[in-house]
Amino acid sequence: NPTTTTLQIQIPTTFTTPIQGTLFNLSGAVVQRYGLEVGVNTVSTANLSPGIYFLRLEGPGYAETFKVVKVD
Repeated sequence: NPTTTTLQIQIPTTFTTPIQGTLFNLSGAVVQRYGLEVGVNTVSTANLSPGIYFLRLEGPGYAETFKVVKVD
């Protein structure tokens, strides 16, 4: 992190169900949603304006938020 046009998200093999990823801007508005599978997931950030975002990953018994910085 930072990212330019793509973001790679690794979901560990300990998860047996898909993880929902939600990207928020600083105002709390949802920018993108992702259905993520076990392994490495590559998602596009090309359409995002440069700035700071938060990626919330959620699944059964799991929730975590990460800071994402989009640069030109």
